Amino acid sequence: MFIEANGLAALTALESFRPEAVILDILLPGMDGEHVLNRLRRHDASLPVIMLTARDAVSVVAGLVPANVPAQPRMEGNPQSATMQWVDHGDAEGAPFDYVRVEDEVNMTTEIATTDRNRSAVVVPCDSQHEWPAQDRPLPDATSGKLETLSTSAVTTDSIAQLRAHKVSTVHELHAINGTPSDMIAQKDTNYLTPLIEEFIARSPFFLIATADADGNCDVSPKGDAPGVVKVVDPHTIAIPDRLGNKRIDGHRNILANGHVGLIFMIPNIDETLRINGRCFITTEPDLLASMALQGRAPKLAMVVEIDEVYMHCARSFLRSGLWKPETWPEPDTIPTLAAIMCEQKNLPLPDESTGKRQEEYRTRLF
Repeated sequence: MFIEANGLAALTALESFRPEAVILDILLPGMDGEHVLNRLRRHDASLPVIMLTARDAVSVVAGLVPANVPAQPRMEGNPQSATMQWVDHGDAEGAPFDYVRVEDEVNMTTEIATTDRNRSAVVVPCDSQHEWPAQDRPLPDATSGKLETLSTSAVTTDSIAQLRAHKVSTVHELHAINGTPSDMIAQKDTNYLTPLIEEFIARSPFFLIATADADGNCDVSPKGDAPGVVKVVDPHTIAIPDRLGNKRIDGHRNILANGHVGLIFMIPNIDETLRINGRCFITTEPDLLASMALQGRAPKLAMVVEIDEVYMHCARSFLRSGLWKPETWPEPDTIPTLAAIMCEQKNLPLPDESTGKRQEEYRTRLF
């Protein structure tokens, strides 16, 4: 049995093996169960799936299993009291066929087909809205067929030990697994900007900056601004304005301790990215800051990056993710909000979002 923390992790796990069944909660954090199911069905139309939900009706149940499976999986009511047992039936030709039967406290039963008794499964935990504590979530026991309470920490410890047993420790091992790049790819970087690279930076409204402190503890921060605000000081240097933020200054503190930074520049609807690695310092030089003003407000600080490497990154990650395809985007109200996640992290009451999500006051103060 494999347990994953969220839908995306489960989809990643499914790339390396095929379980006998998948248990999904509709209200998963991040990518909800419906979107996980849609992604799963693109690659595997016959894998049995159980959907757990506290809703009165489930519109996404249809299509969970192929038409020749006698019953559609369906589970409603309170998942805390669900039980699972393994039973035998005959298929259309009378041959033995195994099923999973799931029954909840209101005696609503469903069955899904499975092919053998190994009974491995990817189990995606229920959303916290079901009041199903992470450490006490009921999980199917592969030997008894019953849902029992299993310590999540124990599963994690065993899983990490198994992962460490296969740890890659040397560059030689990496090359043995991945092969070696061509000379063109290995030598594609320069330490200077070209006119086309400058144009790419000028068109980019969003980038990520990675920093690390003196001990190597890392941080990545998103930065967004009007295209063209990042300044090209010379072919070896760029300057980045620092806009209004939350005052944690995580990246700035890291730069003071360890000036090495990495940046990835993105342009909407463009699936290649530009990467820059270099050394950074922070400046308050008045003329530079004034040249970066927006809406009448100049930044208080700027980060100056002296370039060690600059190169383009191919589109594979964007093509795999479908990031720029609107049809793959989730409905915003199905995604947990910043306020809700912060409250959950600190064991505080969840915010009242009954009148709408993502209406925080800070959204009106950007400069």
